[in-house]
Amino acid sequence: MVILPSDLRRKMKRGFTEEEQKLIARFRANDKNIKTHCRDMFVLPEMVGKKIGIYNGKEFVEILLVDEMISLRLGELVPTRKSVTHTAIGGNKKKDEKK
Repeated sequence: MVILPSDLRRKMKRGFTEEEQKLIARFRANDKNIKTHCRDMFVLPEMVGKKIGIYNGKEFVEILLVDEMISLRLGELVPTRKSVTHTAIGGNKKKDEKK
């Protein structure tokens, strides 16, 4: 626990929520298809090397957890917003091509 950031140490000291405890239990049971809505859960060392589906508000995005992700929240790994791409002036490109 010494190498972890203070917010994670504080969370572990207070205890995990019921949802987070169920998620940890699924990791310890070596379940293959783990999906979660719990985006505020931290990546723990025992989770490394496993795949998890994290809900982004629309669908579950599969992520392989690696060493560099330890102490990050699951929500940080999967963005909830897409980047905006603008088309040509006047809207649709297909309309512009016909002219």
